[in-house]
Amino acid sequence: MGVTRVGFQPAPPAQLPSRAPSPATVPRDLTTTSGPRDLPTASTRAPAPPPPSPRDLTTTSGPRDLPTATVPRALPPPPDPPRPRPTTSGPRGLPTAAANDRKLEAGQGARRTRSGHTADERRTTARGDGVAAPGSDIEHGYPHLDTVRAAITALYRRLSRDTVDTFGLSVLPGDVAFSDQDDLYLGVQRVARVMVQHLRLPDARMIVSFREMRHAGNVELAAGPEYFIELNSRFKTHRRDIGAALAHEVTHVYLHRLGLSFPGTRDNEILTDTTAAYLGTGWLLLDAYRQDSLTSQKLGYLTPEEFGYVLAKRALLFDEDPSPWFTSPQAYEAYTRGLELARRDQSHPPLAAAGWTGRRRYAKDRRSARSDHPSPATGGDYAFDDGPPLSVSFPCPTCRQRIRVPVRGRLRARCGLCRTVLECDT
Repeated sequence: MGVTRVGFQPAPPAQLPSRAPSPATVPRDLTTTSGPRDLPTASTRAPAPPPPSPRDLTTTSGPRDLPTATVPRALPPPPDPPRPRPTTSGPRGLPTAAANDRKLEAGQGARRTRSGHTADERRTTARGDGVAAPGSDIEHGYPHLDTVRAAITALYRRLSRDTVDTFGLSVLPGDVAFSDQDDLYLGVQRVARVMVQHLRLPDARMIVSFREMRHAGNVELAAGPEYFIELNSRFKTHRRDIGAALAHEVTHVYLHRLGLSFPGTRDNEILTDTTAAYLGTGWLLLDAYRQDSLTSQKLGYLTPEEFGYVLAKRALLFDEDPSPWFTSPQAYEAYTRGLELARRDQSHPPLAAAGWTGRRRYAKDRRSARSDHPSPATGGDYAFDDGPPLSVSFPCPTCRQRIRVPVRGRLRARCGLCRTVLECDT
């Protein structure tokens, strides 16, 4: 029995009345489903979406036979406002002398030593703000001269003259050169190794890192053999002063191992800078002293002239001239002024090299000491001691240890601490 196919035509689309769409409801596309002739054609229109809510709502739609539910979403709490971070510009983080003194008087820095280098200095240095208007925060002159001289004497007493003589060669500029093309961390470890080898610390390992800080650097004085040194992140871009900052910090480790220290944080920092300069690494600290029309910078706790004085004492002892190594004209000027004072130490009476004015003053004081009514001394570092025979005491020009000799004309004296032979005219 054959099957007869019956053709059918799709129903025409339903005609909707023309009207402007309501702002609350937007017409959606109509879906027309057409079936065979014996089935009715159904035209359905999707319900209009609900009007937008002014609140932030999440709409969840279920099946057609379930009502639409709106669930409010919990709003997150507002984020906390960002905390202001300290900003540094230029060579900041290196303390100046005045700012360091204020910090030290406040009693900061126990086993973690800070270099005065604020620009130290690291005064970083270990200093308040290493960047200042010229002459505003950088102290000049010789305000710590007595402590510096006491540090030289303490160094001889702890090391002996034979040990001091092993430091006859200073760190050379080429050994601590650091260009911008060098790898930062490999270069820092290389410079730290130079300082360790110069100070005869073969088993000490310096681990150097960088971070934001006010001072030029600090070091953790632990039992060793590893010592952690932190440098101001400013040195990442100002690499020429990394050697100066490490000279100060590694000298802290050297004195820590010697068991040599002064009471008080400031005096101990002065001892560190004096030791670094006298043993051949501290010329880098003076070379970090620079001034121009806008900024000034200095590393260390000594004044530039005091650094020059200690370097000149070393130069006279080892016949060494560090002046060609200075890249800063201000450092060279400070060294020449310190050299003048160091040479005057070698020409005070009763030394035979004393000048005419000093010998006349010394002769007057000697006559007064021999009389029955002695008058106060008119000046000078010497002092007469009563009792037969009459004697005079004065500081050794090399180590500042006091020497006592009898008053009997020209003689040759030898210092018992540094073994320097002195020509005297008593």
